[in-house]
Amino acid sequence: MSSRQASLSSTFSRKSCVEGGTRSSPHTSGHLLHTIIKQLTTIGFYPSNDSTTSFLECSVWSPQSVESFLQNSCLPFLEFAATLRQHVYNSPLPARPDIPQSAPDGSSCSPSADPVNQDCQKWFRTLCTYLGLIKEDTASDSPSEQALNWLDQNPHSIVKGWLNFVMTCKNRPVVMELLTSPVKWYMPRLLELPTQYDTIFQHYRNMTCPQCSQPPVAPSICLICGSFVCFKEVCCLAHSGVTHSKQCGSGTSVILDINASIVAIIRGKRATLWGSVYLDEHGEEDRDLKRGKPLYLCRERYMMLEQQWLSHNFDYVCKRWIFHSDQL
Repeated sequence: MSSRQASLSSTFSRKSCVEGGTRSSPHTSGHLLHTIIKQLTTIGFYPSNDSTTSFLECSVWSPQSVESFLQNSCLPFLEFAATLRQHVYNSPLPARPDIPQSAPDGSSCSPSADPVNQDCQKWFRTLCTYLGLIKEDTASDSPSEQALNWLDQNPHSIVKGWLNFVMTCKNRPVVMELLTSPVKWYMPRLLELPTQYDTIFQHYRNMTCPQCSQPPVAPSICLICGSFVCFKEVCCLAHSGVTHSKQCGSGTSVILDINASIVAIIRGKRATLWGSVYLDEHGEEDRDLKRGKPLYLCRERYMMLEQQWLSHNFDYVCKRWIFHSDQL
């Protein structure tokens, strides 16, 4: 779809929502969508330049698309809630139809004649009925309006609060650019390491401490944020491993000792040596670099380290802990 066609299509859908919203009940999603689009159009939130089409211009704004997005976004939560109800009350769980997992963009529940999408909408109704959110004989085209009740009796007050915040950002180009750009979230990851260990060693071995301007005995880097850490130093506590673990990971940090090629884990008042993620050509570690063999990144080990960090599993995997007494 060209930029011009996307702009015309979205403009037409917005006009349809505004006209339809004025005829709907004040508490329906259609009327709330009408309020939002009307206010955003007034402050110039939608770009009028046909040469640049934001993700808002490419979106189809209609009560049906909002209903589909709400259903698809709530399906994972409803499935967890239904599983919990089954275990607590021993009530038979309805059979899940053979449909793809819910996508965050609402694609699997978009209104169409596709049997997969119809099964997805039926599954939403089945879960809401099983959890007692809607009655079994409900024939509404927007079951989410009945299942997902607003905590506030006047949802317009909440919506207007959101819109007032957008109004304050109207004259701030940076904020407006963020609001009109699609956001893609990624899972937390450890630092991307080079394949050859010599690259890290040559880069950090002569680096000085930013606090005392002296080369530390054990130069290290935090594998979570990439900061340079004075490991095993007590002269500059501001850049010590323990201090950094509190600032970076609320007491937990994953630190690579450059001169030893060893990963150390600091966890609260304890610490342990995890091992090395760099191995020689025979798959062996070279602790303290005594053998001087070329070392290469073992991606399997690094993925294991990352998974243990993500799952907070160090307490169960690492067995030899010591109390560091703030000396790291």
